[in-house]
Amino acid sequence: MNLREMQQQLENNISQSLDSLEDMHRTAANTAFEQLDQIAPVAEIIQSVKPLYESGVSQVIEFGRTANRATGGVARALLDRIGM
Repeated sequence: MNLREMQQQLENNISQSLDSLEDMHRTAANTAFEQLDQIAPVAEIIQSVKPLYESGVSQVIEFGRTANRATGGVARALLDRIGM
């Protein structure tokens, strides 16, 4: 395996890991929110917090994806520059 293949494989693995992380995180969070929503004193608070929480998680995951793509682009440019 050459450096270019390794770079692409690493970028793909990070991308897949971020997808898995997002799926697992959303599943766990939805379960917690559903359970908390059944507790009358906090149900209203949960309904107002959940969209903010989901938005925050989406932003963090998207930051990871953006950083992965940007880093991959820099690595490819570097490999092109050194002729690999």
